[in-house]
Amino acid sequence: MSRSESSDSRRESLLGQISLAGRALSDTSVMFHTVLAARLGIGPSDWKTLSLLEQQGPLTAGEIGARSGLARASVTGMIDRLERRGWVTRRKDREDGRRVVVELNLSATAEQMESFFGGLLGRLGEVYAKYSDEELELLIGFLRELARCQAEATTELNEAAQG
Repeated sequence: MSRSESSDSRRESLLGQISLAGRALSDTSVMFHTVLAARLGIGPSDWKTLSLLEQQGPLTAGEIGARSGLARASVTGMIDRLERRGWVTRRKDREDGRRVVVELNLSATAEQMESFFGGLLGRLGEVYAKYSDEELELLIGFLRELARCQAEATTELNEAAQG
């Protein structure tokens, strides 16, 4: 086997391994968040919308739909459920009073989130400690690229479903 064939074979093996590792992470992440949502008494899409609001700040229902891929009717029902439970509030946009934005109710979420994420965050801290700052920078870029690819694929699927 030539050096080129050996390096091609190693790369092929590594790409297979990274694909399997990514699938395993995706699977365990979905399961974790499904169990977490059930413990909170909400659906997985509801839970991930709370995460979206935490990361991006107040959003309109249309923006939530665009970022999540959920249909407008689904978004409205979800916002109603989350508002009834005290997780979010609707308010007029401070910059454009004609728009209504949905805002995360931080006081309702902070304490529960600490109790649910404490174990995971501790374990993640142990993993992060194994890597240098330079390696963490590489991983951050890699994960951001993966998230971008998945967001684009989600948009494509959603657009194809809508015709």
